[in-house]
Amino acid sequence: FVVPNGIVVTTHANRWLHTDKAFHLIVKLKRMLYNNNSVEEIKEICQRIMDEISNAVMPRYIKELIERSLQDEFPDRKHDRKFAVRSSATGEDTEQMSAAGQMDTYLGVSGINEIIAAIKKCCASQYSYIAVQYRRQNGQKVLSDMAVVVQEMIPCDVAGVLFTCDPLTGNPTSMTITANYGLGESVVSGSEEPDTIEIERQEDDKLVIKNTIIGSKSRRIILKDDGGTVEEDVSDHEKRLCCLNDNMALQLAQVSVKIEESYRSPRDIEWGFWNNNLYIFQSRPITSGTGETDFEIDHEFDAGMRCENDYFSMCNVGEVMPGATSPLGLDVIMKFFNVVFQVRGQLPDRTRLSTLVVSNACPTHSCTLRQPF
Repeated sequence: FVVPNGIVVTTHANRWLHTDKAFHLIVKLKRMLYNNNSVEEIKEICQRIMDEISNAVMPRYIKELIERSLQDEFPDRKHDRKFAVRSSATGEDTEQMSAAGQMDTYLGVSGINEIIAAIKKCCASQYSYIAVQYRRQNGQKVLSDMAVVVQEMIPCDVAGVLFTCDPLTGNPTSMTITANYGLGESVVSGSEEPDTIEIERQEDDKLVIKNTIIGSKSRRIILKDDGGTVEEDVSDHEKRLCCLNDNMALQLAQVSVKIEESYRSPRDIEWGFWNNNLYIFQSRPITSGTGETDFEIDHEFDAGMRCENDYFSMCNVGEVMPGATSPLGLDVIMKFFNVVFQVRGQLPDRTRLSTLVVSNACPTHSCTLRQPF
């Protein structure tokens, strides 16, 4: 397979787009988020930040460096090539969260001035209201660094997304391919119903096409000769066919298995075929099924009892906590001891306190029964 050539505009270079006014607005945004200002107020300041960064003047030496890097990477017909300008923010795609589609991507960009403008818009898009709220809800920094990828555009005949495990159940024996004619943007954005191909991984590592569902595929997105993209209708004959033949699907699946093995985690892969050649555009971790649920977080330090019935004793705690101690109070104490013993290393790995036995004669002595989990 082939990964299209390109360059990366680093986080350091893009920091120069943050003018003093932009920084002041970002500080104001953080204060408004802390004070829980209204949605309308937050949206308004997010738009002001985006406008400030989009209209910022990129330093001349950075612009010249970008142009020189493109010239070195594409020495022939540089001005005739079209590029995809994609966001690549720190923490954008991890096993815990994915900001796919929340920051801008520009397709079919040509010419250094258009490329620079697209880079600035990509950097600005990290302060869109949707992106800010998503980072806030997932514990990410509001002011995060942003890199931008400038990658050669491939005029794909067919493109889409592959999940190396079932995206809903996490089943590792089932791979899912979604595909449509033209560029993969129609699949990623969900604007069209794509073809869906399910591939089964058998015990002997053999890949077999298990099921194929033909989508409506009413329109496709293609590159325009003068830059940018355009939608066009798919013919009735093409609609009735699967846009990806069996050989192409199996080739894609085999390559995806190797990519998964390289990263050692399930992958969400954007791909495309052009003139029967496979291109891989992006690989990110699959987020579904890997994050901890709210229930798991709430009960992280819970410790079950060894027997069906719980027994509570006041023999020691009665000396420091006179009066009746409720089951809730003892439960809180047990969690406290769990944390303390684990932090101090007095419990081995993956072991929690099952019960706490104390002596009335020696208030400083405790004996623990340890229960693996």
